[in-house]
Amino acid sequence: MWIGFEHSTPSMHRLQTALQYSPTHVHIFSQESPNVGRTATLPNEGDFAGRAWQVTRGAEFPARVDILLITAHGSDIGAPIWNLRRQVPGALVLVWLFDNHLSYIHNLRTVIAADGYFPSHAFCADYLLNPYSLNLGHLPAPCLQWTKDEIAEGLSVPRQRSDKFLAAYVDYPFSARHEFLNRLHEVPQAELFLMTPEDRSRYRSKSRAEKIAEWCNYKTSVVAPVERDLSTRLFDALASGQIPLVADSVLDLDSVIPLAVQANLPILRFREGEIASLLAAHAEALGLFDAEGQYGIWRRHTFVSNGHFMRHRLQTILATLVALAEGRSVVAYHPASTGLVLRSAGTVFPMEATSSNI
Repeated sequence: MWIGFEHSTPSMHRLQTALQYSPTHVHIFSQESPNVGRTATLPNEGDFAGRAWQVTRGAEFPARVDILLITAHGSDIGAPIWNLRRQVPGALVLVWLFDNHLSYIHNLRTVIAADGYFPSHAFCADYLLNPYSLNLGHLPAPCLQWTKDEIAEGLSVPRQRSDKFLAAYVDYPFSARHEFLNRLHEVPQAELFLMTPEDRSRYRSKSRAEKIAEWCNYKTSVVAPVERDLSTRLFDALASGQIPLVADSVLDLDSVIPLAVQANLPILRFREGEIASLLAAHAEALGLFDAEGQYGIWRRHTFVSNGHFMRHRLQTILATLVALAEGRSVVAYHPASTGLVLRSAGTVFPMEATSSNI
């Protein structure tokens, strides 16, 4: 049973202090994924949620940082976060976990060093609950490689798209998809590009325009998770106009994109690990793609443009903080886990413990 309380911790004080400034200075530090900072912008010159914001990014910090947003990708960065706190002692420090579906101990050590965190994968976020930092809510990974304008420019180039499905992956031997991906070598409908974790140069050495061209040269692509995760590649596929073929083991998809919207885009599912199921979904996707052509391409692109680029996730982060500061959401904890989460300000919390029964 959740218990609500008046949150008057140092983290809340740092949040209230940060929002007193106009503009509030948000710095994004993403050492492992430079695209996070590059594509994180705000429209209207930084005005959002009735407030002014200034967003900077990179390893060089400005003179004042009010909110520091750090991305984590599975490594234990607890110690670096504590060192960054010394560099910006007054800042509210937040972590966005892109890989909380892996490396549980590393991720837990990371979030304990922060004031709050956003897990990208809701299905496996409970282990992160702790009494020191606040779970600020599920924040799915977005289309991260490009901005809206960059991919729109790529879509404007006339192309003859291939009927093969794109399957370009880093092949992790520990993942359940390893055996499945390697079986695709024998599937003529597959355009398979596998890279080792140690050498990703086949893709990373491409220019931004070449990466866009690769995605835009196919009608469909396969979305096979490392470990049940909803990854950026779903939104990359939609943004580039493809019809994604998504394994049914991707657990958060239905909560991020309602079933009715999936049917309209469309997004097609196949049974994890089953080649025949994948090929059936692929054949259906080709028929749907060819029936709609450019209209379907731009409908899928527009869906991402309206809510699933990096700037939309940044807006969600800022809106979450403003709602907490203004009292429209409150902090709650569960006695069984002593973990902190957000709840609506209208939530009624029964008192489980009083001075007379502790």
